[in-house]
Amino acid sequence: AQSEGRRSVYIFSKRSLAVPELALLDAPNSTDSCSQRAVSTTGPQALTFLNGAFMTSRAAAFATRLVSEAGTAMPGQIQLAFRLAMCRPPTADELAMSMTFLSEQAKLPPNGTQPDKDPARRALEALCLVLLNTNEFAYTR
Repeated sequence: AQSEGRRSVYIFSKRSLAVPELALLDAPNSTDSCSQRAVSTTGPQALTFLNGAFMTSRAAAFATRLVSEAGTAMPGQIQLAFRLAMCRPPTADELAMSMTFLSEQAKLPPNGTQPDKDPARRALEALCLVLLNTNEFAYTR
């Protein structure tokens, strides 16, 4: 991963107002100088990206875009998802695995107490969350 650049988001940071969410991502102390930062990955970071409200909402928005632009056909949704998230089409294996994932995920019971109105949509959101959590998405080449 050191040969690849990490995708990042730039925000305005004020020394007296630390952003608590960035502490989880090992944000630097804005009062100290640092010539080079160490790479760190921790369990809470991964769990936040997999289970956090922000990433879940981004996956839902991603799924909405896929349905809007690619329709309801699974192959088209998967093709577009890979083009948008990975900047490339899926390989034949990735397409097959994604199709299987969507089919199997739609068969699973929903997590909440609410009835599942659209299992296919829930499965697509889960696939979007997976893609947003891949190293290929997080790191640039």
